[in-house]
Amino acid sequence: MFHPRLVDELFGHKSEKEITETFAGTGRSVNGSFDRSRFSNTAIAMERLSGHADYCLPHASDPLAPYGRFRGRHIIGTGTRVLGGVYLGHRPREAIVLDASSVVLQSCLKSFVADRLNLMRTKFVHGDLTLDVNQQGVMRAFATDLPQALFEFTLACLPYHEHKTAEVFRRTSLPPDSELALDVYLEARTGVCRHMVLFLVGMFELLAKIGLTQGSMSVCRCYIPNLFSHAWARFEREGSDPLILDPAQNFIGSMENAGEMGKFVYDHELAKFFSAE
Repeated sequence: MFHPRLVDELFGHKSEKEITETFAGTGRSVNGSFDRSRFSNTAIAMERLSGHADYCLPHASDPLAPYGRFRGRHIIGTGTRVLGGVYLGHRPREAIVLDASSVVLQSCLKSFVADRLNLMRTKFVHGDLTLDVNQQGVMRAFATDLPQALFEFTLACLPYHEHKTAEVFRRTSLPPDSELALDVYLEARTGVCRHMVLFLVGMFELLAKIGLTQGSMSVCRCYIPNLFSHAWARFEREGSDPLILDPAQNFIGSMENAGEMGKFVYDHELAKFFSAE
C-alpha cells in the first residue's frame, strides 16, 4: 500500500511546523494563474527559478540539461542523469548535488562492490550461483538482480526519517537554494524520498561507468496538486517489464503490484513525461 505521508513533501498540513517536517528550508509556494496539475514537480521548479540570475533556460544545444541549468549544473528531473546535477524543489529548500568524485559516495561504492563480490563468491562455492569464471561472466552475474541489491543498500545507508532529515539542513544554516552535497545526509544516515532516490540512481550510474550494470535507471518526480510531491526510480531492461523502486515507500515491483494509489502516482508522472516528448 502507498502511504501518502512517506513522500517528499505532504501538503494540507495544519501548521508551519508540520509542513517543515518533510520539507528542508522555508519558502512560499509558486504563485500564478497557471494550472499546476499540468506540470511536473521539476517544471514547477523551473517556473519558480525563471528570472533567477543563476538559472539558464533549456537549450537545444545542451541535450543533457532538458530542464536547464542552475549555477552551471543540469537540473535533475525525470529522465536526466543524477551525477553532476542539482536537485531543486518546487519550493526553495536545499539544492542537493551529487558528484562522482565525492569521497563519501566512492566509499559507499567500494563497500557495495566488495560486499556483492563476496556474496557472489560464497554462493559460487556453495553451488548456489552458476557463472562463467572470466571477467565477462563475473560482470554479468554482478548485474543480475542489481536493482534489488541497490534498493536494499539504499535502505541501509539512508533510512527514511522526516524530522532528522529536516534537522540536517537546518544545522547547516544555509539559505534556501544553496548547494548541499548528498554526502551530508549520507554521513547523518537519514533522508526522505529525494535523498534516497538520488543515492540509488547515483550508485547505479557509478556502476554503469565501470560496466557493472545492464539496462537503465532514472529518477522520476511528480507533483499531485493539493496532496503531495514525490520521487522514486524506474528501472528498464530490454525484455523485462519496467521496475518501480521507491525506497521511501519500501516498495520495489511492477506498477501493477503497486496498489491503486501507487499506480496512480507512478503512472501520473510517466504519462506526463511521455506526453511531453
